[in-house]
Amino acid sequence: MEEVKKGFFIKEIVIATIIALISSIVLILIFALLIKLFGISESAIKPTNIGIKTFSILLGIFVGQRSSVKVVLRGAIVGLLYCLISFLLFSALSGSFSFGNLKLVDILFAIAVGIIASIIKVAVKR
Repeated sequence: MEEVKKGFFIKEIVIATIIALISSIVLILIFALLIKLFGISESAIKPTNIGIKTFSILLGIFVGQRSSVKVVLRGAIVGLLYCLISFLLFSALSGSFSFGNLKLVDILFAIAVGIIASIIKVAVKR
């Protein structure tokens, strides 16, 4: 089994989280442009946001995670950090910090996606 230094462990988590956040910002801006150009209905916003979150965490894990040690823990941490930082970032952009918008379901979903993405990454790597 690979042995990974603590600094490398943290560095991979930070890189994966940053990639996921940047991906989300880009995809949300593209989606906002599409809404403006094509008048997409509001009913499409929630499922698209879920898809963006899922894709962003997957991308972050697939690009940022190199080691196959403690993948479940890594994925969970990336998902949690992504959820919390994106909440803070988008709350700051909207100008309102309402913890009612941060739901336990969203946190658990992001953690689950992070774990699943990490497991898939290791399985594909082999």
